Amino acid sequence: MSPQIVGVTMIVIGLLALVLAGLQHRQAVRALRADFGPMPLSLAGVLATLIAGLGALALRSVTLRL
Repeated sequence: MSPQIVGVTMIVIGLLALVLAGLQHRQAVRALRADFGPMPLSLAGVLATLIAGLGALALRSVTLRL
């Protein structure tokens, strides 16, 4: 297996894990809002979105070089 394939696989797994964790976080925040009312913006959610964007850029960069 080539290093590029390994890299793409790692990026895809990382993005998938980040998306699943983001969905779980969103469900938890919704449950908290239902019990306690409005809550401030989640810094973890913002940071996860930025990291997912970087992962998507990395995936695009690697796939264009293949």
